[in-house]
Amino acid sequence: MIDADALHEAEQQALGQLAQMDLALAARLHALAMNTDEPKEMLDYVRGYQRAGRCMRQTLMLRAKLRETRERHLLAARPPVRPLSTWEDLDDESGLDPVEMRIDRRIMDLQEAATRVVAEASPDRLRPEREDRLDRIDAWIDREVEEHEDFGLQNLDEHVLELCRAAGLPEALARRYRDLPRAPRGEDPATGGYNFEGKPEPPRRETG
Repeated sequence: MIDADALHEAEQQALGQLAQMDLALAARLHALAMNTDEPKEMLDYVRGYQRAGRCMRQTLMLRAKLRETRERHLLAARPPVRPLSTWEDLDDESGLDPVEMRIDRRIMDLQEAATRVVAEASPDRLRPEREDRLDRIDAWIDREVEEHEDFGLQNLDEHVLELCRAAGLPEALARRYRDLPRAPRGEDPATGGYNFEGKPEPPRRETG
């Protein structure tokens, strides 16, 4: 039988280590970018830094989401004392910051919607182009978080539409992002675009 507590702790530890590695990589790339005078090298380092930062943020949000889910399950298993009807109640019981929870949840929802729309709009777009567009979308989300105290309170569908307008993505796809398939992680081995059909990678040649 699986020990749920041990599994949760292992997941939290692994994600924490992964976030630390992402942070170390981002710091390294930042230092390289600051120490070069070559424009092309600097651009490559800056893009790598942005992607490492995005990976770290996503890892931290996943870690927080798993912790939040765990806390909810523990609360649900407790004998009922009083109803949890507001964010303040949840914060009192679990120690989780309801504002951070709301922001993290909205960031993940916007990123998921954006990846679906980007994949549907440009299925043959190559990885560097996809990552560059997703980096710009992440930068837009970061600005939204900084500039709007009510971030996450807006209607999600309207928020996705606003994001897609800012990113130059088709509004028609933005309006039906919920019905779009999730963006595949793999690439089409023939074109380098999205691998929607799950094509296998070509076999490697044996050498020697």
